[in-house]
Amino acid sequence: MEQVLSGFVQDVQHLYGDDLVAVFLYGSATTGEYVPGRSDLNVGVVLSRLTPALLRKASGHVRAWARQGFATPMFFDPEFLRGGADVFPIEFLDMQTHHRCLWGPDILADLRIGAALLRRQCEHELRRTLVRLRQAFVESARSPKDLEALTIQEIIEKSKVFLQSYPEALEHPLATAEETNGPMKTCAKNVAAPTVQG
Repeated sequence: MEQVLSGFVQDVQHLYGDDLVAVFLYGSATTGEYVPGRSDLNVGVVLSRLTPALLRKASGHVRAWARQGFATPMFFDPEFLRGGADVFPIEFLDMQTHHRCLWGPDILADLRIGAALLRRQCEHELRRTLVRLRQAFVESARSPKDLEALTIQEIIEKSKVFLQSYPEALEHPLATAEETNGPMKTCAKNVAAPTVQG
């Protein structure tokens, strides 16, 4: 892997010269979950500015990078990283927490990601899951009991991911499984059997 990463850095250095600010690795290759031959290598390329002409320079290399196991690189400029933390707090925190600098300064280290923004996006993701579950119920005509079980499972699994990965988003310590399951079941019942107002 190291040889492949080194080759990628050399490619972007040759392509961008002084416009190149930093290159970093993120995703499964930095979390210990990388599976050779199955997982992608995710890289971020930070340029001093982003223009169609600069982005076009990479287009001729995408297929060769893919053959080496790379996903199409994510391109950023410093302004986007600073301004995007409030729009993509979970994604940016994940990159900030799990990344490795391949070239240049650690440009992710100074990102400020507020706990309130994280909490809001967590709620957004959970509510979106509920909407999708309702759609699944309508499409498959499952019984309310089946939907209740499915909803409990989906919400608890989503909650575990968010709450364990991003404890900064919480104002209080993590709840125990018993404390969590009760409210989740109540919520699930409300989804499965919503009140009809005439």
